[in-house]
Amino acid sequence: MEIPANSTTQDRVSVETYNFDTEEEKNKFLGLFEHLEYLSFPFLAALTIKSEDDKTICLEHENFSENTVEQFIQKQTEPNLAIDEQKLLDQASQGVLTLAFLHKHELIHGQISPLNLYITEDGTLRFGHVDFRVNLQFQGVKENKEQELKNLKSEDMYNFGKVLYSISELKELQDDQNEKQQIDQSTLSDPICFARLPNGPLRKIIIQMLNKNIDQRPNAIQLLAQAEIQERINIWKQSQPNSQSQTEIVQSQFSNYRSYLAQLLVEITGASVQDRLAIVQNREFFKLANILKWARDQNKELSRPIQEWVCEVIQDLINENKQAAVIGLEQSEIVQQLKILLGADLELEEVKFVHANALKLFTTYCNSKKLRKTMHDIGLEKAVARNIKSQCRGVYEKSIITITNQLIIEPDIYMKPDQHPYFDQFTLDGIVSALFKDGLLNGKNDDIRITSAYGLGWIYQAEPLPEEMKSVIINQLKIGIKNELEINQLFCSGALASLGWSGDNHAEILKDDFFDEILSIFLNNEALHGFLFNLLNMMRIFLVVGTEQTYQLIRSRIPIQRIKELTHNKDSLVRNIAFLLLSWISSRDQMNKFEKCLKQIDGNSDNKYDNVNVNEMMSDINNAIHEGNNNIDNNGGLVLVALQIAQWFLKDKKLDIQQEFEEGRFIDELFKFYSFIQSDQITNDFTFVLVHFMDDMIHTQKLKMKQEKYIAPLIHLLECNDEYYGLIW
Repeated sequence: MEIPANSTTQDRVSVETYNFDTEEEKNKFLGLFEHLEYLSFPFLAALTIKSEDDKTICLEHENFSENTVEQFIQKQTEPNLAIDEQKLLDQASQGVLTLAFLHKHELIHGQISPLNLYITEDGTLRFGHVDFRVNLQFQGVKENKEQELKNLKSEDMYNFGKVLYSISELKELQDDQNEKQQIDQSTLSDPICFARLPNGPLRKIIIQMLNKNIDQRPNAIQLLAQAEIQERINIWKQSQPNSQSQTEIVQSQFSNYRSYLAQLLVEITGASVQDRLAIVQNREFFKLANILKWARDQNKELSRPIQEWVCEVIQDLINENKQAAVIGLEQSEIVQQLKILLGADLELEEVKFVHANALKLFTTYCNSKKLRKTMHDIGLEKAVARNIKSQCRGVYEKSIITITNQLIIEPDIYMKPDQHPYFDQFTLDGIVSALFKDGLLNGKNDDIRITSAYGLGWIYQAEPLPEEMKSVIINQLKIGIKNELEINQLFCSGALASLGWSGDNHAEILKDDFFDEILSIFLNNEALHGFLFNLLNMMRIFLVVGTEQTYQLIRSRIPIQRIKELTHNKDSLVRNIAFLLLSWISSRDQMNKFEKCLKQIDGNSDNKYDNVNVNEMMSDINNAIHEGNNNIDNNGGLVLVALQIAQWFLKDKKLDIQQEFEEGRFIDELFKFYSFIQSDQITNDFTFVLVHFMDDMIHTQKLKMKQEKYIAPLIHLLECNDEYYGLIW
């Protein structure tokens, strides 16, 4: 790698172009550059990947070349003036916070010197960008390098100590001078010679950092915990403006927020899920939402850094922390404020990865139907749709994922779904068009095109795809199910199944021998369970809504014996869908009748039973369960749907429990069925009905359940390995 091929500086921004010998070498550095780009910290210069091609990466980073520590020292024309030790302690604290943040991220700065540290106009100390080469060796390969990493972190501390010495003494400390002084400590009150800095807390800190013995040199976390550093940080939080001018008040508030966010970022970096959750439970999101509100009213010079640091805090708090994300959504306005930030406050070119990712993570972890609707009602998807057009890869990727996360609907394996609840609005708001044109047609990489395709597949659930979209979306989904990422296989197959609910999409889906591809996956014992479930479900859907020709095609070619084997699969969802598929093949008319009834009674409508003969339906249900005893493979799906209907009858008080104990009635047939079904075929869907009728039984009926003919089947059910099974007992 050439470092750098070209470098320009303008308006506090440097642009550097790095040329690589191979694309492989470029990709190694790209991962590191992206990692650094995604970090945002108050006292660290920001880094942005401006562009990239096969063998080149162009970086843009903050540059304060007019305010380096070296230049600061050169400008001090009166070296005998009294030292402002408190300001120096502030700068020491800012540096220690920065190193603690980097080191907790397992990153080395590696370029700490008077040439790469800056003192801004308000006296704040900021670090330039890190040494890329020194960090590359640790990316993803930290095993057996712990000591080397520790030594380099300690070297950062030593070099920062040298910078603090230079600022206080207005001259550089030479390493050979330091070694000579530490050898001859008997003749000195301090191992380091100070001419300007008086004896006090800062001198003590510098001496500790310059100790040549690595084992005695404090690390960043240890130094951060020292009383003198903590005292300065606490003073920052409580500082008041020197005057009542609006400018002073705003600047003081900015400094307070900056200090608060810097310390919070260090605290949560590397913290456990429980520790971060405890912070969230202390109303942290309420505070962060208020900071975003405050920033909205300030000029860009103050607002943009604050907004970025808040987003860094948010993503660190909720990453892999579902409960924290739910608290943020339900108990604060933080998602509303992020929506305004990404959709209105920031211009498109100002949106960075950290902004987009903070909001995206809420859609990842707040993934229940209720919480998705809460975010939809806020207007989240419409706000971020324009960001799909961003030139920043991280932004357009996270924006598309944010929208597609909102589209996910868990499949109902017992009934045909209705139109997606957001279909009309997303079409009207232009979100469907944005996903298709900007995400799928003009997507900048395979992941973007695949994500856009399965998002469109979900939004067009049970809808015929427009002709201009049909082949593009379906072909991309077919590509996606062959992708090496399991999540893409899962979501693309699920989206194809959703599209299968419209018969108008069948011909395009089945083109190019796609049915043969599905059959080959059925026969693969290593297929991902969720992937297998989606493809089995797709076949079921073709049987439910397809033409007679499609029905006969599947019935004649599907490997029945293999599907029967899948009723013993380790995954309960695969077992359920295999049973349903077999019953749709063998008993299509009865399955249609059951599904029609279930569709009618599912819900809370007052007149849902107007056209339902409960007694007649219960007779069909009892017969289905009885037939299940004779042939569980072919009739297990019938039993599953029948039990869904029975649950509604029980919930709606339509059954006389006492009558259902009689020979050949529901409870009698059900427990006979429980005796016959093999333990590795049992799923929660076969047994959840027990919850409903046990709740409705009176005491004498429960006593009756203690008979051997009921106890023995229940003991047999306990042999089930269904991961959800224990929930009902």
